[in-house]
Amino acid sequence: MMAALQGAFRHHNYAMELESRLRARKQKPDEPVMSYCYDMIYLCSRVDPGMTEERKIQFIFQNMEPTLMQKVFPQMDQLTTNELFRRLQAHCQASLMAERSIPVNNVTPASFVTQKEDIEKLVRDEVSRSLDPIVRELEQATCAMENTGESGFGSRMRTSEKGQNFQWRNRDRPNKRTIDGRPICNNCGKTGHIARSCPQGKGCFNCGDLGHFSRECNNRRQNGGSQNKQESNDSSQKLISSPAGQSN
Repeated sequence: MMAALQGAFRHHNYAMELESRLRARKQKPDEPVMSYCYDMIYLCSRVDPGMTEERKIQFIFQNMEPTLMQKVFPQMDQLTTNELFRRLQAHCQASLMAERSIPVNNVTPASFVTQKEDIEKLVRDEVSRSLDPIVRELEQATCAMENTGESGFGSRMRTSEKGQNFQWRNRDRPNKRTIDGRPICNNCGKTGHIARSCPQGKGCFNCGDLGHFSRECNNRRQNGGSQNKQESNDSSQKLISSPAGQSN
């Protein structure tokens, strides 16, 4: 029925137009040869569904690229489309392999290694080339961590040393306690003991030195003695300058 409909509504010059297209169909410069062949087989079947294999091969070779036709046609054992496709596919694969291959002149011959020492040297060199980037990254990371540690912990230690006198001077403050009632040392800031029993040793909150308490501080005694002497001198001056002293 399809053929009847096509015959009823087909243009009377339809067959001539198809044959003209078949004869004018040529392989384009950048067109794959297999696409060209499939299109030619389709046009041949439209022009004459009973066209022989030799006639189809003739149309294909007639409008194929001349260089390709000269390479493929002499290798044809049988003039059939299957034989043509087989030869064309083999030629395309060979051309692709030739394009991807490296010229012989550019190939550097590898040295023949036979000795055990040579093999070990090659292995060491290859492992060294593979591990060099990883080793450099590890060294950089280690240096960065060391620099971070010095800038963090070292600076905190220096700050702690500078503020040591301040911590000793805070020993007279009331001891703080945690939520569960444990005392917090005013000296080291740890829990479980007070400043008087601090394991870091004695500390004077008067002068900030280690090894003695405030009551044993020599500076405090000297300051206290000089202060008492100054107070007694002031009292004597007041008595001398009083009216009673003048009358006597």
